Amino acid sequence: MDAREKWEILVAYYNENKIAPELHIQKDWENLFVEIFGYSKLSKEIDAQRNIQIGSTVRTIPDIIIRNKEQGDLFVVELKQHTLTTGTEQLFSYLKLLKVDLGVLICNKIYLYDYDITKDDDKQAFVEIAFTKDNPDGIKFVELFSKASFDRQHIKNFIQERKKEKENIHAIQQKVTAEFVRQVLQEQLSETYSQEEIQQALEGIVIMVDKKVAMPVIPTSVFNVAL
Repeated sequence: MDAREKWEILVAYYNENKIAPELHIQKDWENLFVEIFGYSKLSKEIDAQRNIQIGSTVRTIPDIIIRNKEQGDLFVVELKQHTLTTGTEQLFSYLKLLKVDLGVLICNKIYLYDYDITKDDDKQAFVEIAFTKDNPDGIKFVELFSKASFDRQHIKNFIQERKKEKENIHAIQQKVTAEFVRQVLQEQLSETYSQEEIQQALEGIVIMVDKKVAMPVIPTSVFNVAL
């Protein structure tokens, strides 16, 4: 079974368990990390519900910690009901406590974090992956986090590359205004028409740039040209 087929199993699981309780999701993802990602419960590579004592009274229990004998804790997984969009704060607290820099939040989507303790929580680099069929980032998630191909630096590179892409997309969208579209039209049309002809033509055109926000994804832009 290749990464694409494994991702389709995860998508099907998500769709079938959207309203399942967290306890059910916990047990299922423990098994998915065995069946899909190749980690071993017998070798204690899947450390579920670890009880971590902080001082004499406070304790914390991460949902899943994936580890191996050579490197120790590899990444932390925080699980939430699939209808929820929260869990980042808990995940970050575990990453800080365990001094682990890779985190996975699984709720309404999958969020991969390259955690840098020197940065504020709202500045952390992440990748957002929707549970959709043939999602290339979902397939990549399976590849990168599988035991046989796990490489910390490759994962961090993937997250940082996606972060840079989002920043570039946002920068482009900030530049695209009605005036910008008008200037581009003038430059393109000047190869064929006079400036007077272009100016008169554009005076009869209303250019509207509608930037629609869909959080936490970078907003998309739609151009409306009304004659």
